[in-house]
Amino acid sequence: MSSEGSDLIDETIKWFQERGVSYRRRGWRIGLLEKYVKGDTVDLGSGAGYTSIKLLSKGLINRLVLVDLADKPLGEAVRSRNPRIIAVCSDIRDHILHGESFDTVLLLSTLHHIPGRRNRRLVIREACRLLKKRGYLVVLVWALAQLGFLKVMIASLIRSIMGGWELGDVVMKDKYGSRFYHLYRMKELLVDVSAGGCRIVEKGVYYPKRKLFKPYKNLYVVAVKE
Repeated sequence: MSSEGSDLIDETIKWFQERGVSYRRRGWRIGLLEKYVKGDTVDLGSGAGYTSIKLLSKGLINRLVLVDLADKPLGEAVRSRNPRIIAVCSDIRDHILHGESFDTVLLLSTLHHIPGRRNRRLVIREACRLLKKRGYLVVLVWALAQLGFLKVMIASLIRSIMGGWELGDVVMKDKYGSRFYHLYRMKELLVDVSAGGCRIVEKGVYYPKRKLFKPYKNLYVVAVKE
């Protein structure tokens, strides 16, 4: 990864160190997770793992491994001392876990924080490597075309025309710092996930907030390892 990309990652990690413990405490409410998540599961870029821990509490997961570079949210995840939860502070691109060890790999709002398409594809390939045969990969990312991000979409378009940034690359800033996002188009997401070596079985749009005009939307893809 370029030095610029490393800086973006570092700033994003710092943001989650500050906000990760309280960020999305309710977890994602996505029905398809209960459809596909099973057995031994690894949550890559998990943060505090609120979504996957909720699935564990429902009995859908036997053993849960959480992997993230922000150690404060991970610390929150293991406070319960649940023996079925293992927390690993590491870069999700590293080969730290044995291949073909998991029935499910989750990339929930993680992939879009990785600068550079090559780096994102490395993450997807690593996720597919971890899957057992007939295991499922579930990817959730923020979408490019959404009303709630009209200003950042325009800024991304200008940066991509000027060069040096991909269309969809944005930096979100607030009082806690800044976060990098690559806002995805569905076709782009399908190509990237397919390049990882798994077969796509489902795709769609998820709206996290039920408002009249649905200003924010996420894209999801489910793939199986054959």
